Amino acid sequence: MLGALLGAGVLGAQSTADYSLSADASVDIPTQEVSYDGDTFEISQTGVADPETTFIATASAPEDADYVVYVVDKGESIRQSNRGSGTGEVPLDLGTLDPGTYAVTIKRDSTVAAMPLVVRGYDLSQDVPDETTAGTETAVSITADAIHEDAEFEQIVLTLWDGSEEHDVTASRADGQRYTATIPAGTLDEGTYRVVSRAETGATAFDHNELVGISETTTISVTESPTTTESGAGGGGGQVSTATETATPTATRTNSISSPTATATPSSNRTATPVSTTERSTRTPDTATTPSETATAEPTASDAVTPSPTTGEGGSFSKLVFAALLVGVVGSLTMRRRS
Repeated sequence: MLGALLGAGVLGAQSTADYSLSADASVDIPTQEVSYDGDTFEISQTGVADPETTFIATASAPEDADYVVYVVDKGESIRQSNRGSGTGEVPLDLGTLDPGTYAVTIKRDSTVAAMPLVVRGYDLSQDVPDETTAGTETAVSITADAIHEDAEFEQIVLTLWDGSEEHDVTASRADGQRYTATIPAGTLDEGTYRVVSRAETGATAFDHNELVGISETTTISVTESPTTTESGAGGGGGQVSTATETATPTATRTNSISSPTATATPSSNRTATPVSTTERSTRTPDTATTPSETATAEPTASDAVTPSPTTGEGGSFSKLVFAALLVGVVGSLTMRRRS
């Protein structure tokens, strides 16, 4: 029950279907039932007016029923009144009433209908986001502009309700006349809430907090908190997959490049002829490599060797050298025999 919004817990909207009070200048508040003057009244709105103005109440009553509409202060003294009959508007001159919470009632032999009335000392405006999530902290900015020189308030309170739950949040001063009400994360469930702000004096009126300001009612939509999921390799329970790095192997030089030593033996094995650098860069190294070493090695500057004349294709130059040496040996032997 939001008695602070009412400023008068003893007030109600109607006693029976025959009588009720409403006003165009009103603000919706959480619905509640209270007892007053021997009857129970259901309240769902409060009237709002400025000092030294005329408040227009709309009375609903049986045709030709006569009654009196009263304005009652927090001390339960009658401050203004006007007569009415049947259903219609009843103007109430507020005269020099100070800002605060009052009651507007319809009375015949007893009180048959009532509603609260806030005479404003402050104009409250609230900046409510259209949407938030249930797991998010939400801030609402409220501005309180004074419209009466004698008005004072002790605190500003924000109220949210959705018909099944109700939450009050006390605002803190930001700067100047601006205040911030922070709704803690997880306070609101998924759904749509109505929101209203009020300025309380710290005094009481009709056993509840007196008001000198109340904002218009607006709404905020609360959506479900987003669910955070972790993606893993192959759906493996949220584990993070690690990419396998393919190392670029360094070519293993199994044969040193050197000039062959010429021998007089004709049966020299040609397999001893070293493989040229060009041939080695396109052949699989003799040493075993791991399966991950799939990249072809690119020779570095230190690997490049200027081929010697003995590294020609097929060893043709080596053959010429060997043949020349053989001819020289045979010629030497022949000359010795002749001599």
